[in-house]
Amino acid sequence: MSAIIQDSCVIFSIPNSEAIINVQRTTEKVRTVGSFYLSQQADAIEKFLNNLEGNFYIDLASSYLYCKDAYQELINNCKSIYNHELFYLEEALKDIEWASRKTPEILFFKTNNPIIIEKRKYLKLPSQEMDIGVFKALCLGEVSEIVFEKLSSDFIRIFVRPKKEAVPFFNNLVTFKNWLKMNGKIK
Repeated sequence: MSAIIQDSCVIFSIPNSEAIINVQRTTEKVRTVGSFYLSQQADAIEKFLNNLEGNFYIDLASSYLYCKDAYQELINNCKSIYNHELFYLEEALKDIEWASRKTPEILFFKTNNPIIIEKRKYLKLPSQEMDIGVFKALCLGEVSEIVFEKLSSDFIRIFVRPKKEAVPFFNNLVTFKNWLKMNGKIK
């Protein structure tokens, strides 16, 4: 996974192995790392994110709005190449939709501050909250990215969105597989 600092954001591209197993593409090697590769930019990213101090918030509402339509198309057309045919992604989308009507305040919540681990190679979001599981179900390998948006010196909003370059291929399994092959994601 690569990380870039762009404007007021740090953007992490998610490989398949960073996604939780329940929403990974089906592969022979099943594992999940659960951290975000810092691309040898640990110092710059740590500094940009206020030395990992301050207030970090998961924004499920924005994540849902960014992902809903694209992910529904992926579920409709390409679920067969994913573990559990994206059942957990579909359930996460339903849970967020339900919460938006019943208890919208839970869709934006403070999370534990991230930490840098494994010799400063990875950024990890400690996950003690149950809601972070719904967030992680939205993080699909190769087709989504996690954004840490710096809104002020001590306020970071975290959300997920589909990669713009991937979305046009969600409408057909064959073209989606070809896109994955062209980008070196499958053989």
